[in-house]
Amino acid sequence: GDYELMSLLECFRSNPSLIPKTLDLTANCLGHWGLVVISDLLRNRCCSLERLNMANTDPVPYDTVSYAVNSVKFNSTLRELNIDTCGLADEKCLDLLSSVVCDTTSIQSTYLSNHT
Repeated sequence: GDYELMSLLECFRSNPSLIPKTLDLTANCLGHWGLVVISDLLRNRCCSLERLNMANTDPVPYDTVSYAVNSVKFNSTLRELNIDTCGLADEKCLDLLSSVVCDTTSIQSTYLSNHT
């Protein structure tokens, strides 16, 4: 349940070396605090997470989404993020995510953008 998930995420936050390369949270109830913890993990320089699947998770407030999306900017290892049919996949959130992960100021900048 939610309690076990939060315990696992808090464990990862306390000891980032335990974070696996792939984390599948499909169909879990992340909620506000779950997404905040995941965001903090992504901001941690020791985080080696490459694939994060958050498909079919419960919607979260937009301010939490904004915090989460900005966390992606600080992470250099994440290569795959699945947010299909979750609270992060609406148009407003996708626009925010796109602005963070893709620098469109020039063709060269777009090519060199993080996560493109």
